[in-house]
Amino acid sequence: MNNPDIILVEPETEGNIGAIVRCMANFDFKTLILVNPKCSLGEEFSKRAMHGKDTVAIYLKKKIPAYDMLIGTTAQKGNEYNI
Repeated sequence: MNNPDIILVEPETEGNIGAIVRCMANFDFKTLILVNPKCSLGEEFSKRAMHGKDTVAIYLKKKIPAYDMLIGTTAQKGNEYNI
């Protein structure tokens, strides 16, 4: 089975992106797709990504690419109508 791609939609902080890249590298994930990022990848990204920035391919996209299956999560709290 191929490693799945990780997609972040409108990520807001470069430090969080760096932490995700580092975690991806630790688990041998290879592809990160950033859809409309709200930040650039600068010094804080590099500090947090460490060795991951050399092993994970990062692509910038304007929309989510087509896949056979997508699984989504969010940090936004749902309510009784939107779980």
